[in-house]
Amino acid sequence: MQQLRGGAIADPQDVAGGQISGATYRLALSGVRELFACPVELDKDMSHFCLSANGPDKVGWVSKLSTLVANKGGNVTHSKMVRLGDSLTILMHVAVDPQEMDVLKKVLVDSVELRPLGIRVASLNRRLTKAAAEPKVGVHIHCCGEDKPGMLAAISTRLSDEGLSVEHLTTELEVVNEKRKFVVNAACTTSLDHTADEIQTLRHSIGSLSQELKLDVMDIVIHRNEIFEEKD
Repeated sequence: MQQLRGGAIADPQDVAGGQISGATYRLALSGVRELFACPVELDKDMSHFCLSANGPDKVGWVSKLSTLVANKGGNVTHSKMVRLGDSLTILMHVAVDPQEMDVLKKVLVDSVELRPLGIRVASLNRRLTKAAAEPKVGVHIHCCGEDKPGMLAAISTRLSDEGLSVEHLTTELEVVNEKRKFVVNAACTTSLDHTADEIQTLRHSIGSLSQELKLDVMDIVIHRNEIFEEKD
């Protein structure tokens, strides 16, 4: 029996009636809020902003940018850097002491050395507790299949239809045996509690995308706050 943040992971045949054909399924009994924590809500005593940049690809840009942020007291948590053709695109979440917020922003935007990146910063605010219900169920999805138009639309629509709110989602292309593969990683939550039967329906609905989109891989991990009892 594996352990994940204090919660047990049970085999699918033990908790939800068996595996999906061609897919991996697990149910993790763990704290959904902790697993799907957002840094903006976590660091309540810090100020937060989103940094975005796009410029000509050049060795050392990420190092220079992250070093400048660190030297001015900023802490990078979530970040994404990707080369697209001859350009580099960067997205960062930065947390910083409120008294240093304006100084750090100005240093970044006014930096002559980093000017080719066209740096933009936008303040981030915590989501009001009253505006969002406590997440009860979380879903981590990893899938991969031959690249074709409409894959992200189909996957995101299925998640929306199931009432899942996307907390984090990334897509990328990989080349395997000279074939282009589209890879999706998604983390979602819902404030609706689910019974054992509803968990099974949820994972079958998501898992059915494997056949519909002819995916090579469909891994699903569903997290639930409390252990539930299945009906006989």
